[in-house]
Amino acid sequence: MGDLERLLSENDKARALYQQALPLFEKVGSDLGKANIMWSKGMIAWYNENNGPLALEEWGNALLLYRKVSYAEFVANTLARMAEVLNKTGNNNQACTALSEAVISSSLFVPSLNNLIEQVKAEVPCQGQ
Repeated sequence: MGDLERLLSENDKARALYQQALPLFEKVGSDLGKANIMWSKGMIAWYNENNGPLALEEWGNALLLYRKVSYAEFVANTLARMAEVLNKTGNNNQACTALSEAVISSSLFVPSLNNLIEQVKAEVPCQGQ
């Protein structure tokens, strides 16, 4: 339900639904469920509200959990989105580092993310690309 509200740009409703779901994921010990909530909250922050610092915070927390559960697709996806935000907020060196990690993750495990990564690479001016 939270994802539907997020896609409809009903940000407050989406956040409330995510907050209701979080204790359920914690109760059953689902790090992946918690990571998905943080990732979605990052999506709201960046794409619906243009709040880079909050998006980076949410995605950074999600990234830790995606790495913990070895979910390579969303490690790469999250790093690519973080690179986009970092670049657009003037943190080019950090953007390049995140993008480099995303490329490694996606090329080893998730070729389906190549479109997202190529799009971000076109926007992030990194040396050696």
